[in-house]
Amino acid sequence: MKRQDKTKGNVIEYKGGKIRIRPNGSFAADLHVGGGKRRRKQCDNLDAAKAFIDKEQAARDNHGLLAVALTPRQLQECADAIHLLQDGGLDVSLVTVASEYLRRNRPNQINLTVGEAFERYMDHVKRRGGKKNRPARQHTLDSKRKRLGSFIELYGETNLRDITESDVQNWMESLGEVQERTRFNRKSELQSFLNGCQKFLDIDYVNDVCRVEQPGENEQPAAIITPQHAAGMMKWLEENKEPKFIAAMALMFFGGIRPMEILRHDNPLTWETIDFEKGEIYVPAPTSKTRTHRTIEIQNNLKAWLKRYRGEGRIGPVESSFRAARTSAYRSAGLDSWPMDAARHSFATYAGIIYGSHKAASWMGHGGTLYVFDQHYKGLGTRKDAEAFFKITPARAAGNLIRMEATA
Repeated sequence: MKRQDKTKGNVIEYKGGKIRIRPNGSFAADLHVGGGKRRRKQCDNLDAAKAFIDKEQAARDNHGLLAVALTPRQLQECADAIHLLQDGGLDVSLVTVASEYLRRNRPNQINLTVGEAFERYMDHVKRRGGKKNRPARQHTLDSKRKRLGSFIELYGETNLRDITESDVQNWMESLGEVQERTRFNRKSELQSFLNGCQKFLDIDYVNDVCRVEQPGENEQPAAIITPQHAAGMMKWLEENKEPKFIAAMALMFFGGIRPMEILRHDNPLTWETIDFEKGEIYVPAPTSKTRTHRTIEIQNNLKAWLKRYRGEGRIGPVESSFRAARTSAYRSAGLDSWPMDAARHSFATYAGIIYGSHKAASWMGHGGTLYVFDQHYKGLGTRKDAEAFFKITPARAAGNLIRMEATA
């Protein structure tokens, strides 16, 4: 019996569709159904993903049989409709016209403006729209409002069903000169909002106006910070900021901890999670981005930073004040910009060189495979740089650790 599925990396090809195995263990089913349309669904297991493709493919095949069974009168009506479009100077398909008509005139459809739909969507996410149907965290809600704020400002009074691909394109252009990853994240967030409207608010056809292409495998490698620049930033923070700013940056650089896990409003990392005797940092599940706990081995230089600037309660400041301090720090160190997740990427690269990918990924709570980890970080730095990075210590640290001086 011929196999119906074939695996390539983390993608399973099944009956003309694709099932992508996601880092969190779920399965994303994807099938072209004709007319430039696709059907996608995230499933908890492989059987459910295959069942979704089977169902959608059956519906697609039925549509093909219907086309063969068209009566002469129906065929003539199709030809007349095409002539009407051509006479009007419109180069569009009948499928496009029918979809647009249904989008505007489907009976019993909820009629909401973009602003009203967004508030209902956010209310759903807040109550049960997080992972595994749990309430979303405040950080997630704030991120959604920030990413879609300008879209709501532009089209908040527009009926959601009237949003077009041109509107999405105009919004993307209004973002100006931003990093490609930022542009991708904004559009992905919009796609999530429109998908949510279809799923939770019974508003159909809106999600087709925003098609998000996943980044290719040849996207730019992660950007990292040199030991000299990192030392310069830490020096500026020591000379200009309170201990909580210094400790937060040290944890990001030398512990690979995500900024949101330190700076978040709810359940931030606290000094009580650091065990100096065992030499470990415990990141609880409510604090972790992935909602799973992990333990991080404290490097010698990180221990020196944490002991020197030890405090009580939450470790870091609020996010807005930290970002402003980080900007001043990296500019003083000679950097023109701050690449996304630069501190975490630096730790991944340098820790991977010294301790191996498995340990580094475990400490970071990396959600992907070791193959993905190596694809992102391997080969970005040298062992000499890695050793220098983990020798950066406070100006008044005790012991015989080497102080890495910043250079211009």
